[in-house]
Amino acid sequence: MIFVTVGTHEQPFNRLIQKIDELKKDGTIQDDVIIQTGFSTYEPKYCQWSKLIPYQQMIKNVADGDVKRRIRNFMTQWESH
Repeated sequence: MIFVTVGTHEQPFNRLIQKIDELKKDGTIQDDVIIQTGFSTYEPKYCQWSKLIPYQQMIKNVADGDVKRRIRNFMTQWESH
């Protein structure tokens, strides 16, 4: 799972959100994607999204995200060299 968050700043991040949505649509991103869109006006069509996400759910999304696995795999490869 990939978790994208833009925070709660009162400016939109439409280009970022739209690009992630396009990457999901065309299959470049295979993982499930959850986007917290904040004040953005673009509404994703191919990703799960919410304007705001409660703090505890944000913590869960970060914990469930794929970053930890990717870092662990990178470190394992790095150490083997």
